Amino acid sequence: MENIIDFFKSLSVLWWTLIITGFIALAAGTFAIIKLILNSLNQNKLLKLLDKLAKESNKNDVNSQLVKQTMNLLGKALEKIPSQMTHETAIQEPENYKQIEEKAYEIVQKGGYINGGDLLKIGNVEYWKSNFMKSQHYYEVALDQAKDKKDRELEAASLGNIGLIYRIKGSPSRALEIFQSTLKIHQEIGSKQGEALDLGNSAVIYMEMGYFDKSLAFQEKVLAIAENINDRKTEASTLNNIGLVYLNKNNLDEALLYYNQALEIDKKIGYKEGEATDLGNIGLIFLIKCELEKAHEYFEKSLAISKETGNRQSEAGILGNIGLIYKKKGDPDKALKYQEQALEIDKKIGYKKGVASDLGNMANIYILEGKLGKALKYQALALTINREIGYRVGEANTLGNVALIFKYKNLPDKALEYYIQALRIFEEIGMPREVEKTKNLIAQIEQQLKQSKPDGE
Repeated sequence: MENIIDFFKSLSVLWWTLIITGFIALAAGTFAIIKLILNSLNQNKLLKLLDKLAKESNKNDVNSQLVKQTMNLLGKALEKIPSQMTHETAIQEPENYKQIEEKAYEIVQKGGYINGGDLLKIGNVEYWKSNFMKSQHYYEVALDQAKDKKDRELEAASLGNIGLIYRIKGSPSRALEIFQSTLKIHQEIGSKQGEALDLGNSAVIYMEMGYFDKSLAFQEKVLAIAENINDRKTEASTLNNIGLVYLNKNNLDEALLYYNQALEIDKKIGYKEGEATDLGNIGLIFLIKCELEKAHEYFEKSLAISKETGNRQSEAGILGNIGLIYKKKGDPDKALKYQEQALEIDKKIGYKKGVASDLGNMANIYILEGKLGKALKYQALALTINREIGYRVGEANTLGNVALIFKYKNLPDKALEYYIQALRIFEEIGMPREVEKTKNLIAQIEQQLKQSKPDGE
């Protein structure tokens, strides 16, 4: 069996992170897949009322009946969206959502009233679409409402969602502080599910920072709560997240053990979305082990369920991973075909993080084909998206992959420039494992440059 470290080195020094990023829709998708179904008649009525409310929001005498009627319809439109986000949630955007959101945003900007719970839900859709600044604005308005009304549950949900924004923006320490605050609130109001959510979010951040033992300790606490309250979905999702920690630790057999336990639970409770996640994660283990036929078998099963349940984000993630199989098999044409399908879906559903990941994976295929100019173009597109949405981990990973391309082009000075940029971000956001890796890469480039200089320089 090919050594796991050599496997990743043979593709790209930082490609490991890209694989996880490309598959995160599945790995973290252990949480519920959310679907919005809006009645077209109610949509049209809601849009008219929102328009009227937006026009009157700057007046002091907004008709209370108009507000009540609008809020009732808005609540129905958003009833399938949760108020409290997880670190990765898939949402199928409904027809007319854009117009609904634009009117709601106008109302909020004018100081008009929208229920805090609905603000959170609109913010959650914007979060999933990678519109992080707009989603944070909705969360902060909801948080102000919660404090005014002394609504502790809404306060915790608003704060927790803001914590997720800080995670994405590359401020893990601030995110952890927020999750500690929400944990305290949930403990005070006796919400065990809330506690589990806060601990789980913290565990994910510790894992991303490379503190695997601490992440496992938090995941074990979540598991204990889930078992205590008989929450089997959370139990399965936590087992999956524990598996992900072991995957990051390169302990594939231990990861596989946890993924299989999660699969057993999800099958038993009939949770199809969870089953698709479990199958995909197991497939990823076999992909890393280079047992490609087994990996393909599990990915196809996961793909079928994702299509059946309408989870397009998951579908795109799996298609991308099937592409990785063909890449490993030395079939770049088929690999690109699957990555292009994933890219098409992510563009269609507006999942910008997924688009950046797809572009990065396509660039890696072009590297194998020796098309370094094309690879650089695709990595540049991915870098632009990651910067636009404020996804700093993605930005740093992409900078590392750009550096790798310049290394292959025998331009060590340019490679060094991009590795240094990546290093600065990893240091700023507190990812010691990636800092160490990038420093080693910089040392290799510096040694190469030193050796290439004529004697006496």
